[in-house]
Amino acid sequence: MGTTAGAPDGIREADGIVDLAAMGGEFARDPYNVYATLRERGPVHRVRMPEGAVCWLVVGHEEVRAALTDPPGWLRTGRTPRRASGSRPSPPARTC
Repeated sequence: MGTTAGAPDGIREADGIVDLAAMGGEFARDPYNVYATLRERGPVHRVRMPEGAVCWLVVGHEEVRAALTDPPGWLRTGRTPRRASGSRPSPPARTC
């Protein structure tokens, strides 16, 4: 996926990871604009949290509900994270 630093929406991404840590205090003060932008891009994203941990962030309401109420079923239906290219990244080790 490469680096999209300086993207028009202000969200920096490198190697398929949205870098929330790079947003610093801006993200901490108002994360809702970032969440809205990510929802427009898709329901599931790999992110670097402000504390530095890399994990999956689910921002779509239906996807969050499905993941929390039936995690194995959610994964079986193929609703796992996908990159823009359509390829499915390897699930990470549990990081957060």
